[in-house]
Amino acid sequence: MEANPKIAAISPWIGQTSNVWMHRQFAQLADQLTTIFTWESHNEDQFPLPDTDIRFVPDAFANPLRGLPRTLDSMLSPRTGGTRFGSRFDRWFTRQLVGCGAQAVLGQFGHYGMLAEVACRKIGVPVFAHFHGHDLSARLRRKRYRTSLESHWHDFAGKIVVATYQQNYLLEHGHEPDSVALIPCGAPTRSIAAQADTIRSSQPIDRNVFTFLFVGRLVEKKDPLSMLRSFERCWQERPEVRLRIVGAGPLEAQCHQWVADRSPAFANAITFLGAMSPKNVIKEMATANALAQHSRTASDGDMEGWPVSIAEAMAASLPIIATRHAGIVDQVGEGDNGYLCNEGDWETMAKDMTVLVSDRELADRMSRQSLKRAMGFDSADQIEKLRHFINDRVAHRSQRRRAA
Repeated sequence: MEANPKIAAISPWIGQTSNVWMHRQFAQLADQLTTIFTWESHNEDQFPLPDTDIRFVPDAFANPLRGLPRTLDSMLSPRTGGTRFGSRFDRWFTRQLVGCGAQAVLGQFGHYGMLAEVACRKIGVPVFAHFHGHDLSARLRRKRYRTSLESHWHDFAGKIVVATYQQNYLLEHGHEPDSVALIPCGAPTRSIAAQADTIRSSQPIDRNVFTFLFVGRLVEKKDPLSMLRSFERCWQERPEVRLRIVGAGPLEAQCHQWVADRSPAFANAITFLGAMSPKNVIKEMATANALAQHSRTASDGDMEGWPVSIAEAMAASLPIIATRHAGIVDQVGEGDNGYLCNEGDWETMAKDMTVLVSDRELADRMSRQSLKRAMGFDSADQIEKLRHFINDRVAHRSQRRRAA
C-alpha cells in the first residue's frame, strides 16, 4: 500500500480571521501538508502551524504581472486564466516543490490553483484547485479567467467547491463529475455545541429579550444596511428585540451613521462589537436567540461561498434568518431551522424576524433543528473528505500513468 502523498499548499495569505476555515484545514492536514507557500502571514499567535514549513514568496514576485509585461510573458508561457507572476516565478516555485518533495499541490482559491498548475506541468506534480466564493463569482466577469474554466485550459487533478451553485457551474461546463468534489468548509460544530451549552448553563438567556446576532465583515456582499432596515421594522413591532453586530469593514462607518440618524431608543437596541476572536464569537452565539444575515451578490459580482458563520451559529442552536444566496441554501432548510428571503427583500426579512420573535415555541423548535443540521457540517469530517479526495485522485493518476 502506497503512503499518502506529501502535499504543498499555495495561498495569497494565511492567518486571516475571516478565513479561519483555511487554518483548520492546514492544521488537520499537517501530517501530510509539509510546506505552505504564501505572500502574507497574519495572527501567527492565534493561528499557529508549528508542524508545517511556511515559505514566503520572494519580494521579486510581490505583485502579479499586468498589462504589457503579462502580455509578453504569456507569449512564452502556457495560457492561464489565473494570476500570473511570470516564468521566473514558475522556475522558482518548481525548484521549491522539488526541494520539499511535494507530490501534490493544493491551491487555495481558483486563480492560485491555476498559477500552480502552469508551473507544475513541467515537473508532473498534480494540482488541486480549491474554490471558495469570489473565485467562482466576481472573477467570472474576467473573460480570460472565465474562458480558462469553460474551455478547460488547466489540467487539474481535482477541483474542490464549497457550495452546490459552484458544483453546478463546473458540471454545466463539462468538468468530469468525479473530478469535482463538493466539500463545504464546515465548522467545529461538535465543539461549538459543547462550548455553547457550557456558557448557557452559567449565563442563562433572558427570555424577556430576543437578541439577533450578525457575524461577518461589513462589506457589500453581506449587505448590513438591509439587515439593519429589517431589524428596525421588527423593532417597531417588537421593541424587546436587540441586535449585536460582530465584525468590521468598509461599511462600518456608514452603518454607525445610519443607526445614529434614528431615534436614541432604537440606537440603544443595537450594539456594535467590532471584530472578535473565534472564542468570543462563540460566547456571543451562545447568548443570542437567532442569527440574521442579508447576504447578496455585490455590484462586482462577488458572492459568498459557504458562509462559515452560519454553520457556527447553527451549532450554537441559533435559528437562521438569511437570504437565498450561494451556499446559505445548502445549510438552511426553509421553515425547518430558519427562514430565507430573496436578496434585497429586507421587508420579508423583517417579517421573518418578527414571526420568530412572536412565537417562542417556533424559535425553540428551529433552534433544535439548527443543532441537528449543524452536526452534518463538522469541519473535522469535511477536512477528512478533502484529504481522501486528494489522496484518491493522486493514487488514480499514478495508476493511470503506470498503465500508460
